[in-house]
Amino acid sequence: MVSIKPDSSMPMGKPMDLGDATHYLRFQIERDIDGNILLHQNLKILRILEKYGMSSSKGISTPMEVGYLNIKENRLLPSNEKYRKLIGELMYIANCTRPDISSAIGILSRRVVKPNKHDWKALKRILGYLKSTLDLVLVFETSSSVELTGYTDADWGNEKDRKSTTGYIYKFGTNLITRILDLKLKKPIILNEDNKSCIKLLNSEKVTARTKHIDIKFHFIKDLISNNFLSLKYCPTEKMLADLLTKPLPKNKFQELRQGIGLITYSH
Repeated sequence: MVSIKPDSSMPMGKPMDLGDATHYLRFQIERDIDGNILLHQNLKILRILEKYGMSSSKGISTPMEVGYLNIKENRLLPSNEKYRKLIGELMYIANCTRPDISSAIGILSRRVVKPNKHDWKALKRILGYLKSTLDLVLVFETSSSVELTGYTDADWGNEKDRKSTTGYIYKFGTNLITRILDLKLKKPIILNEDNKSCIKLLNSEKVTARTKHIDIKFHFIKDLISNNFLSLKYCPTEKMLADLLTKPLPKNKFQELRQGIGLITYSH
């Protein structure tokens, strides 16, 4: 339910009940029969598709081709204005309700100064993907769990431009969160990591010739573990949800991880 407090221009009394929220900052809010909250931005996506002439485009199963970073293209766009505008519009969608396009948007954002024709084609592929997945909603389940868990991954020094990409996902219970919560947790935060060597290093008290070069500021993680605030847990690479945010993935793995973060098909 949405309510507002009276201000000086309103008669004093109880807060005004405006009913269930259905729209907020250009995304839609729905509820299923179990009381779960469903978020999506279909109206905004449809407007963007129409704006860029993609309303009747062919649907695509993933937002970015796996080999995108290895494709060479020297033909620059005559202007980057249209490219920059679409990046901004899609970035808002990625940040609000569609984290499944975050990796593609992050990669293409690096090209805003001098985008080439293949970059523009890749942006339009994201539009085709959004068109084919308009039935996806971000689900926030009604759950009594107060466990805070995280997933972290890094695509370190890719072969094309040697740039690294890091990604992380945090869940409160079964639901994605992006903001700081002022909570007192009774259990350590579980951080899932797919690098066994990293886990072993952080759980070890030894400092060897191979590890002494690590800057002292990074040892705060070891302090969090020793103080029972953080607990590292091994997660197999194929189950690492944060993989979705660091690199283009093949269809089957992409769709599995997409469902794992709470983006599911729903008939409106």
